[in-house]
Amino acid sequence: MPAPRVYSTEAIILRHQDLGEADRIITVFTPRFGKLRVVAKGVKRPRSRLAGHLDSLCEVNLLLARGRNLDIVTQAQVADQFLALRRSLSRIAQGLYAAELVNCFMADNMAHPAVYHLLQATLAHLATPSPNPLVLRRFEMRLLEEIGYRPQLQQCLACGDDNVGADCYFSPSGGGILCSGCRATEATVRPLSSGALRLLRSLQKGEGVRPATSGEVVAEVEAVLRQYLLHLSERELHAATFIDVLRREAASVG
Repeated sequence: MPAPRVYSTEAIILRHQDLGEADRIITVFTPRFGKLRVVAKGVKRPRSRLAGHLDSLCEVNLLLARGRNLDIVTQAQVADQFLALRRSLSRIAQGLYAAELVNCFMADNMAHPAVYHLLQATLAHLATPSPNPLVLRRFEMRLLEEIGYRPQLQQCLACGDDNVGADCYFSPSGGGILCSGCRATEATVRPLSSGALRLLRSLQKGEGVRPATSGEVVAEVEAVLRQYLLHLSERELHAATFIDVLRREAASVG
């Protein structure tokens, strides 16, 4: 039985790019159909019915018509704009980072409902009055779990020692920790403090952050996960660079 010509879906808008003078190609992530690239015809025209319903980081309800190359948006209705997220440039950057990771690691037309709901929950949390500062670290760790790249944080990658002490290292290429005696088995490693290892393990278990966790440890964990994700993606993460720029500007003003 042939697939219906017109179908509906929930979707989160990951990104868009201009196509000619009036159209756009929209990359969306859906719970049932995975990542799709669809065409929004005439969306850049001032009187377009679609304008305002297809902004990045919006959750929308779409009606799509199957096309020869790309499916076409015939109707769009915003379900959630995550408005509080949009009032802060820093939160927008964090939302774009989460969306970029999903766009990077999710294959076209492959459904992954768990990742859809993870992204949805992360955007919703960024729109709360006081989002947890580790929301993106939790997102990264859960995403790594879902895509099959769970980092090995319990024992040495090389010798299997499960009593790795304070003097340990993280290998982005190996995807886990090494003891001091095995650090030379991987070409690129970075020192990992005991506090950062504890926090990484806590995030992997889905536990909350300890009140005594220092800003230095949080920054170290961010750097470790960033380096690992960059190794896996093999490309620059533009939203991560945007986050760094905003931090430098905030520090210079402060």
